[in-house]
Amino acid sequence: MKLGTRGRYAVMAMVDLGLNDGMHPVRLADVSDRQEIPLSYLEQLFARLRRHGLVRSVRGPGGGYLLAHPAHRISIMDVVAAVDEPTQVTRCQSESPSRGCMANRTRCRTHDLWAGLGNHIETYLDGVTLEDVCRGPQPAATHYLDHNATSPLRSEARKAASQAMACAGNASSVHRHGRHARSLIEDAREIVASYVGCSPLEVVFTSGGTEANNLALLGPDTRRVLVSAIEHPSVARAVSSAVTIPVDHHGRVDLEALEAELAHGGGPALVSVMAANNETGVVQPLEDVVHVARQHGALVHCDAVQAAGRYCGAWQEADLVSLSAHKFGGMTGAGALIVRDGVPLAARSRGGGQEYGLRAGTESLAAIAAFGAAVTAARGDDTARLRRLRDDMEARMLDAVPDAVIFSGDAGRLDNTLAIAHPDIDAETMVMSFDLDCVAISAGSACSSGRMEPSSVIEAMGFPSLSRHAVRLSLGWSSTPEDCDAAVRAWKAAHVRHQTRRKTA
Repeated sequence: MKLGTRGRYAVMAMVDLGLNDGMHPVRLADVSDRQEIPLSYLEQLFARLRRHGLVRSVRGPGGGYLLAHPAHRISIMDVVAAVDEPTQVTRCQSESPSRGCMANRTRCRTHDLWAGLGNHIETYLDGVTLEDVCRGPQPAATHYLDHNATSPLRSEARKAASQAMACAGNASSVHRHGRHARSLIEDAREIVASYVGCSPLEVVFTSGGTEANNLALLGPDTRRVLVSAIEHPSVARAVSSAVTIPVDHHGRVDLEALEAELAHGGGPALVSVMAANNETGVVQPLEDVVHVARQHGALVHCDAVQAAGRYCGAWQEADLVSLSAHKFGGMTGAGALIVRDGVPLAARSRGGGQEYGLRAGTESLAAIAAFGAAVTAARGDDTARLRRLRDDMEARMLDAVPDAVIFSGDAGRLDNTLAIAHPDIDAETMVMSFDLDCVAISAGSACSSGRMEPSSVIEAMGFPSLSRHAVRLSLGWSSTPEDCDAAVRAWKAAHVRHQTRRKTA
């Protein structure tokens, strides 16, 4: 990386000015002594800093240097750019035309990897000011807007889990401790069943949404599986031979394509369509999906992981329904598959026969108890409040960047979800920029956030050029107006940094 001695020394010297700046100028000789930087070298650096308008000199007795702007207005990237070469970690730009990976007009295999790292370094340095460094580590207020990935644990769920942890029994044991554990699980089962509108005998607890989805798609005895083009990876990748049903530009499943595929025949079929998309929040026309599927004798599976705890609707009528506790304030490690009476399903794991023989293994008592408590608490959530917060945040972000794109904005979507793309800033950079401003958002599915890949959901909706730019802001039970205000500030700051960088490029 070409962030060398000049850049490091300049930052050290500027921080020294920031720490000692006041009514009197700071002498370079004093900076040289404190930072152990040769005076002649400092003089060269400050000549460049002065030309870039970052410092000003005061002549005469008692003279020296002062910051030309308040410390909070000077970023570390400003200082580095004034004295050093651009931060690079590639050889793609070389003084010699015969060197570097672009010498033969072709990119080396690692070009994008190193170029992306260089961009992240610049973004990070651009988000840190002299004031930040001078103040030292400060406990920053954090703003969490990633509830679709996981929602913070509710106090009710925490209490239920704590009480369950005090139970020493295995729910399969017949002694009093085992019976107590069993009663906690069955209480949670009844709560989930009441919420979904099914019998407790139809609730099968799992380790989460992914296991529930896999059990639903791999368990039934069907010859064909049809899934929408915007399903979560735990559905999309469960059956390699599954037929993909396209979606429109809002991300809603194409009902005509679904009906045409089912009309082809070919034996029993299973149709899997999610209730609401995890990235855009778009709500699927499940009532129509169920109607079309049943006309052709097909089973319907619904991944309701994002819908449960947020709204009730047609997803509750599917033959198989997947739920996950941590999406609305429960613990990770607990989910459920609703298996309607009469739906044939084979176990994917065999052992002690727990969960009606469909899911062997000792149940996670604390997580299941917290699941039931989270369901009860979620019933009292004010979703209209989240919609007002989301809509106000969306309007202010569009006002700041009119060219931004809102996905599924004209379609029915979850009240808590905003999927937006800045046409000139990639999603990974935007997420990192928000994180520097202490705001947590995400790009795409949480299961793939560790990899920088285009959003398959955005591509399926017909926006391939924006698939690397879409980010998601999702609210939940703990969200506040202050969280949304912080998100708007972070969005504006990222836009301003991009504009500034583009003008100076």
